[in-house]
This record gives sequence, C-alpha cells and structure tokens, in this order.
Amino acid sequence: MSYLLEIKKYKIQIIDKNEIRLNKLFNFKENKDIPSIIINCKDIYNIVEEIYKYNFKLIDKASYVLDIEKIKIDIIEQIGKLFGYDFFSFTKTKIEIFSEEELNNFINIIFSNEEYVILFLSYLNNYRTKGRFKIIEEQFNILKVILSKICDYLLDNNNSNIYTSVIILSQTFYMIINGKNYYLQNEIKNKKFFTQKEFWKNFLVNKINDEINIFEQETSHMNLKEETKKLKIEEIILTKLISLIPSFTGFDLSKESINDILLFLIDKFNIDEEKRKKIFSFVDIE
Repeated sequence: MSYLLEIKKYKIQIIDKNEIRLNKLFNFKENKDIPSIIINCKDIYNIVEEIYKYNFKLIDKASYVLDIEKIKIDIIEQIGKLFGYDFFSFTKTKIEIFSEEELNNFINIIFSNEEYVILFLSYLNNYRTKGRFKIIEEQFNILKVILSKICDYLLDNNNSNIYTSVIILSQTFYMIINGKNYYLQNEIKNKKFFTQKEFWKNFLVNKINDEINIFEQETSHMNLKEETKKLKIEEIILTKLISLIPSFTGFDLSKESINDILLFLIDKFNIDEEKRKKIFSFVDIE
C-alpha cells in the first residue's frame, strides 16, 4: 500500500484510494519560495511524519491534519494532553493528567500492536525535538510507567529502533528533585538487558553499522577512491562511537564493564591507538 503526498504552496493533497481525508485547520502564510515536494510514503504513519516534518520546515504553521485511523489519532491526542500542547500546531493547551483507569486504557492501546509502541515513541520524541525536557512529577510518573512497560515488552520482542528510542527519551525527560534533574533513565536503568554487556555490545555495533550502511548507500553512485572511502568510514566509526558513549555510561554498568565494551568495539572496528585514546578521553574509567 502506498500513498503520494504532494505539498505545494497553498495546499497539501493526499492522492490515494483508501479513505484518507484532509481537514483544513489553518491557512498557510503566503510564501512564494515554498517549493513543490513529492514524497512517497509506505503507510499512513509515514505520511503523518512527513507532514509534521515539512510543516515545521517549510511553513509558518501546520495547515492540515489527516483523518487517519482512530487509534493513531488517539495516541497523538493523548500525548498532546499529557504535555499540554496541540501536536500539529504546537500551541499551548491545558495539561491533562491521566487517571489510573485512563492510563491503563492508554497502555492497552499502545501495546495492542507494535506499530503503536513505535508511534507512541515517535510522537513523544517530537516533544524532545521541541525542547520540552522538564516535566512535572505527574507527567513523569505516567511516562515512567509506560517506558517501564515498553522495557518489559522488549524482553520478548527484540527491536533495535525501540531500544534506541527508549534510551534517548529516558535521558531526555526529567523532573526536579531537591534542586537536581532526575531523569526517567533512573527508573529503567536496572532493567535486565541494560545491565548486560552483551546487550550493549550488540546494540552499539548495530548502531555503528547502520551509520556505515547509510554512508555507503548515499555514496554508492559516487566514484570515491578506496582510500577516501576508508578514511570517511573510519571517521564515521569514531564520531558515532563517541556520540554513543553517553547512551550506555549513564546506566548502571561497572567501570570494568564499560572498559570491556569499549575495548570490544575498538577491536571490532580496528580502531588505532590514537583514536583509542580519544575515545577513552570521554569516559572516566582509566
């Protein structure tokens, strides 16, 4: 199933055969520099993602919202209520804290399909990209419950993208306790897989390989010299590894475990001594 999303100067049009409708909410700010964009989307979820991205990149305000599957709209709206922001326009609204019954119902919806787990994390991430890091205790407690249940879900459902989102979001949102930032990470860092070296080794290798694969795909049409390509991949490995260090050193791993993980990665990717020293300069274990 595929859709064609066309964004022009004054309208967004979805061309399909599957009962997807557009509801006009706002008017565009006239801008003659806005180009036409054609995006191929695999499913409804991707369309919403693309509309969100291009609305904020190219237009003054979000202009339309898709009338998509009710469950997906419910998830979007519930996150908006929790944060006190309308998702599409990002205008401030009243924060609505879930009752225990509402939270349980919301959790049941999220875990009825892995797609909804991913959807929840994706839209939660949009509040991260907008800089909404500090939350009140009531919001914190709700997110704590949901992220903890997602961690439990991952015990039987291996999904590297979900792992990544949980790690990033847990290190993003915090509340203030005794004048200090208290992150969601503190509530999930003792989950079984986060305490295992093998999990982190596999996770980090996969993330670095993902970056290498992206580079190779993006440059496949270029006639790069082997030496140039080799140097660029080495740079990607070093940069990505350094960027990933905070993702696992913030969990309850011993210095010995962190050292073992880093040495494993250094050996795995044939990192030379000079770069090794640079990597260890970012961690306090030697």
